Amino acid sequence: MKIFILTLAFSLMISVGYSQTAKVPVHRSMEAKVQIYPNPTTTFFNIEGDNNQVAAIYLYNLIGKRMKTFDPRKDSDFQVSDLSNGLYLVQMVDANGRIVATSRLTKR
Repeated sequence: MKIFILTLAFSLMISVGYSQTAKVPVHRSMEAKVQIYPNPTTTFFNIEGDNNQVAAIYLYNLIGKRMKTFDPRKDSDFQVSDLSNGLYLVQMVDANGRIVATSRLTKR
C-alpha cells in the first residue's frame, strides 16, 4: 500500500511539476545527457555530463514544492544535508527557462 501511494504521489508530482514549471514545450531532442551522483546521497550531489546548457538547478519534493535553487556556475557541490530523507526531483533548466533534464535524487 505504501509503494502504491508513493508511486501515485510521484506520478502526480511529475505531471503537476511539468505543468507548473515548463514555459515552452519540452522536446526529447533538447534533453541533455546529465547524471547526478552520488545517488543516493546524504550531504551533497554533483552533476556530470553535458551540463554547459544548465543555467539553474531546482530541487523539488514529491508534492511539487521547490525546496532549493542552485547556480551551477558558482557551485560544484550542491548541498542537501539540511533536507529530510526522501525522494526529490532535480530539474535542470537553461538560460531561457526551458527544462534541459529532470532526474530523481534519493536523500538518505
